[in-house]
This record gives sequence, structure tokens and C-alpha cells, in this order.
Amino acid sequence: MRKLGLLWAALLLATSLGWAQTGPDSVCEITVSVPKPGGAKQFEEARKKHNEFHRAEKDKNTIEVWSISTGPSSGSYLTAVCGMTWKELDGHEDFDKRDGADIGMTLAPTVASGQRSYFVLRKDLSLVP
Repeated sequence: MRKLGLLWAALLLATSLGWAQTGPDSVCEITVSVPKPGGAKQFEEARKKHNEFHRAEKDKNTIEVWSISTGPSSGSYLTAVCGMTWKELDGHEDFDKRDGADIGMTLAPTVASGQRSYFVLRKDLSLVP
């Protein structure tokens, strides 16, 4: 039940991001992270540090973070990176290794659990022009 609630929250947030991107495969990566008990501040500081890693790597993707403050997922954090294509996600093995190492040093020690999902904008099924 909780996973379904997280999925719906991610879906609603992903669809509300504006989707200004063009193309048939506009991909949004959604991660829901649950900090360790009593570790919200530590998670937030780790998230800021990891964002600095992305900035230093000149990552062109915008990282948006929300804290979930009501409902069964209260206390969790939702991170969204949207506007990518599947092609852009391929071929980043070197960056992914560096990113994974930084996550291991910064975010991983503060997270009790997490779930990553990918959403694709389907303009052919949408009312948005």
C-alpha cells in the first residue's frame, strides 16, 4: 500500500512539472528517499553536498527536491530529474560510476530506504499541446 502511495505521489508530481521539453521520449527520473529515523537534517545536508557534486560535474539537468509532509509517506523526500531522453541516459557509464561513488559517500549513509522510478511523457495520450 505504501509503495502504491509513493508511486502516485511521484506520478502526480511528475505530471505537474510543466513538461516544457519536446520529443517523443521525455523521461523523468523520480527517487523517493526515506531518511534514517531522526536523520532528516543529515539527509538534507547530504543532499546539498551531492547537488554540489552535480554542479561541479557541470550536470545540465535540474534536480528538484520535495519533502513529503502529509500522508503515509510523510517524512520522505522526492527527488525529480526531468527533461531527459533515453538516448541521453545511455552512454554515461563514467559519470554514473562517479555519481554512484559520491552517493555512497554522501547520501547512502543517511538513507533508510529508497525507490527509483522512470516516467515517460506520452504526448499522444495527453491533452497538453
